[in-house]
Amino acid sequence: MAIATIVLCYDNPRVLDDNVKIRKGEALKLISQSDSLDSVKRVFYRYIEMLERKNHPSNPVYAEVNKIIDKTKKDIATTLKGGAPVDLTKEYLVLALFLVTVTTFFYSYLTQAS
Repeated sequence: MAIATIVLCYDNPRVLDDNVKIRKGEALKLISQSDSLDSVKRVFYRYIEMLERKNHPSNPVYAEVNKIIDKTKKDIATTLKGGAPVDLTKEYLVLALFLVTVTTFFYSYLTQAS
């Protein structure tokens, strides 16, 4: 849960004025997903990728944070069974949109034919 808190607090202006915490639901999800060392590594890798997306070149510590992220991702990928986790969310979204388009086209073709 510490990595989730780090990602939430990184480059977050609310940290200076408010109490920033991960949601209870997210904490429960992290606990339930972490049933083995490999699953903990996968969760950690996912949050490291989130941190990587939040790290912008305009940030004064961008280079240092980027080095740490790259080293961490490399270390996790080399010790993780099956290699680095792959996020297929974009691919699934493209596939879903493709299927909707084909279905719509096919349906409009059938309704025009009859």
